[in-house]
Amino acid sequence: MSVCSRAQKIIESGEPRLAVTAEYIYKDTLKSLARRWDPKRKAWILPYTPEAWQSVYLSIPGIAYDDAIENELSGKEMDIDKPIPDAPPMPIKAHIKPFRHQQGAYANAINRFYSGGQGYAYWMEMGTGKSLTAVGTVGRLYLDGRAKRVLVIAPLAVVPVWPREFADYADFEHTVAPLEGDRNKKLKALATLGRFGKGLQVAVINYESAWRIAEELIEWDADVVICDESQRIKDPQSKQSKAIHRLGREARYKLILSGTPISNSPLDVFSQYKFLDSNIFGENWFPFRAEYAITGQEVNHQTGKSYTRVIGYRNLPELVEKAHSIAYRVTKAAALDLPEQVEQTLYCELEPRARKAYNDLRKHSIAELDGLPAVTAQHVIVRLLRLSQICGGFLRTDIDGFEDDPNAGQLLPISDAKQRLFEETLDDILGAGKKVVVFARFTAEVRRICKYVGKKYGEGAYRLIDGSVKGEDRGEAVRAFQEDPGVRVFVAQIATAGLGITLTAADTAIYYSYDYSYANYEQSRARIHRIGQKNTCTYLHLAVRDSIDEEVMEVLRHKGNIATMCVDKWKELLK
Repeated sequence: MSVCSRAQKIIESGEPRLAVTAEYIYKDTLKSLARRWDPKRKAWILPYTPEAWQSVYLSIPGIAYDDAIENELSGKEMDIDKPIPDAPPMPIKAHIKPFRHQQGAYANAINRFYSGGQGYAYWMEMGTGKSLTAVGTVGRLYLDGRAKRVLVIAPLAVVPVWPREFADYADFEHTVAPLEGDRNKKLKALATLGRFGKGLQVAVINYESAWRIAEELIEWDADVVICDESQRIKDPQSKQSKAIHRLGREARYKLILSGTPISNSPLDVFSQYKFLDSNIFGENWFPFRAEYAITGQEVNHQTGKSYTRVIGYRNLPELVEKAHSIAYRVTKAAALDLPEQVEQTLYCELEPRARKAYNDLRKHSIAELDGLPAVTAQHVIVRLLRLSQICGGFLRTDIDGFEDDPNAGQLLPISDAKQRLFEETLDDILGAGKKVVVFARFTAEVRRICKYVGKKYGEGAYRLIDGSVKGEDRGEAVRAFQEDPGVRVFVAQIATAGLGITLTAADTAIYYSYDYSYANYEQSRARIHRIGQKNTCTYLHLAVRDSIDEEVMEVLRHKGNIATMCVDKWKELLK
């Protein structure tokens, strides 16, 4: 953001007030909420009340604010502080002890379902364990004879995660089938699950695919439909949302999981709740918008036609109260029993052209190494690096035999898969009002990351430390990230920025790519997990499926270094 959105507590005539500074696009919203404009402060002045703050917080995504506001105006009792209602035990493996907030969310959902409710929302911030809670919830429905089939609809990057979540947590018989590949493969997997699946049958599919085979999914007749990262259906007019609304109408029970249910506008909740339980906000978008939005007429200068545009919001405390009536909200800051660090891997698939290049290079590398009289670590690492570069979206062309080719030895773009995954992940985090640190290994990746952040959020929204940044300038980059609310992203090259700096303004780090050294990896993690950090730290690893990404992560997970093992195990790394 070129202009920081910020709320501060001020004192006027002995009374507290909210002073809000925001980007111009929020002018109409603030005008509808504020008492007046203060030209001296260049801020909108609002009453210092929980209702006013709630309206501002929902209307302006990513707004920064004082600790005083958090302590005094966000003091409404959190769900996590309320007594946990009685409920049958959560059917998860005996060695796993769910956190108090997971028990509370589970118990509230089960009580709602068992008393005739249709749906429940887990508004649980990334890293607070909403997947385990969902597994326990559907497991209880299965054991009590209320559900035999579950459909999980998730972002493409998360589809491979769900089978592992059930394997790790579920203490009940189940069969999980990811619906992947082309249409025929998806339908075959669904039919096989229905015919041979044992215990609770769980089908997992991505949002884009779900609406394309909606008729077959409706025919499969799931008892429970789960929308993971439900903000993906916030547009009520999209084909995707409409298809998932239909799936929801056919199911007995529905869950939505999201840490950012309101990512751009308070009106984002309508479509999600239309899926979840239309009794909350109704079936029709226009009465809902009329109740909670202030609209104005604009003219499209190209066509000359007028159209209705939202220029502000109203009745937001009522909107929140209604939405919260069937939701359990958890933030990492409130969940004090969380571990200090949590991790998640998000996956993407290489496009056919990039996958072919990857497989060709892998086979060629194996053949080359097999032909050497002695394999050294350097031989292996050179080839691994080229594979890692493809995973990051770039292919280094050959030099030998192509000396006259101007592209010889250059790093050329070949894939957008990981970049698209990164952009989606980053937007979710920033939409929740958080700061984030992004680690990448290769210079081309760093430049691509910065280009996206600068274009979408403004050149002032990020700071960078890589080999091109002078040592005397690095301290100022860190200071800006730590202290300036408008600087929301810190992009760091692992080998350059992995030591000696403190980035605790963020509690979330994204690993776009990986260093092969465990020491460097561990040092980079410590940039956000150090003295001054008040929250649980979340590490998101982006990985290409069936690639060197997964092999490197497995080595690092076991505190190993690629260089020390690659001579003896290079075939495993290149498989």
